[in-house]
Amino acid sequence: MASCTNFLSLPFQSRQGRALDRTTAPLPDGAVAMFSFGARLYIIKGRSFNNADLAVTVRWGDETVYLAFADGIDTRGGDIRLDLPPGIYDLVKVDPFGGGVQKNVVVKDGAQLIPRSGQPFVQIVYAIPAGILSTEELEDFIVPLNVQADWSVTDPLSAAYIQNKPNFITNDDLNLILATTIGPIIDEAVEEQLTPVVASVAGAVEAAEDAAAAANAAAGTVTDQVRGALYFTRWIAG
Repeated sequence: MASCTNFLSLPFQSRQGRALDRTTAPLPDGAVAMFSFGARLYIIKGRSFNNADLAVTVRWGDETVYLAFADGIDTRGGDIRLDLPPGIYDLVKVDPFGGGVQKNVVVKDGAQLIPRSGQPFVQIVYAIPAGILSTEELEDFIVPLNVQADWSVTDPLSAAYIQNKPNFITNDDLNLILATTIGPIIDEAVEEQLTPVVASVAGAVEAAEDAAAAANAAAGTVTDQVRGALYFTRWIAG
């Protein structure tokens, strides 16, 4: 368990040696805290930073995977508690597809982050002291952050998931298929087709060499006959 909660002193996080990245961002009127997991911005009691470890306590087997910044925070598989100071709050929770209001939440040692049914991701949480805003006013804060569609996302609950994607293969898939399937088939087919061609060419080359040798021999015979005829003519001529 990673705990960064200490309600004995402000700002209600006790992790030692932390380096706060101070930022400026407005809070809704009356709100005391904002947890913007999608934008990586967290404000509690006027203190702002961008490290989620300083804003939540996570009881999770693998703490490195609980954030999915485009969709927000993934609440599946673990207990996530917002490190709010003690009090009674109305919580506005925004997810990629909408949101909801949870009223009169009593906080003693942090508030458990509970998403809407069927929506595991939470992008933003606003904490407002209970009763100062009506339900309609609270619902006005439910404005989901845009999430860019991504071909690589395989989680169908993610707002980035693309439905009805056509089947496709990656370059790595293609290289593997070429190396293990198509490549050997092509090599075998090429060898099968080229073997008789190579044999035929070799036979033609051998026949050409034999013809050339015969031509050379015939040429030599003709030369001898011409030379003999020349000698005979000179002998007759005296």
